[in-house]
Amino acid sequence: MATRESAQPKRHRAEILATITAGGVLGACARYGATLIWPTAPTAFPWTTFWIDVTGCAAMGILMVLITERFTVHPLTRPFLSPCGFPHGNSTSTGGNFLM
Repeated sequence: MATRESAQPKRHRAEILATITAGGVLGACARYGATLIWPTAPTAFPWTTFWIDVTGCAAMGILMVLITERFTVHPLTRPFLSPCGFPHGNSTSTGGNFLM
């Protein structure tokens, strides 16, 4: 039988994973929406993808500094905006190895 102490960390991990997943899904939807708004011809340079990646990396860096060093935010904000969450779904970054 699981005790309250052992159930709490599992619940916390589930909340973090759900938050990262939600961020990734929303990021992927935003990226897809951007490609529909600004389509690229098959033979042209993919400027939409380029600018999504550039702005996503810049926003990830700025937001992570702000939420970790400047502001007090909800504990699940960091996983949502982590390189595994919204920015990863929105860009072609490889945030899979990022440790929180």
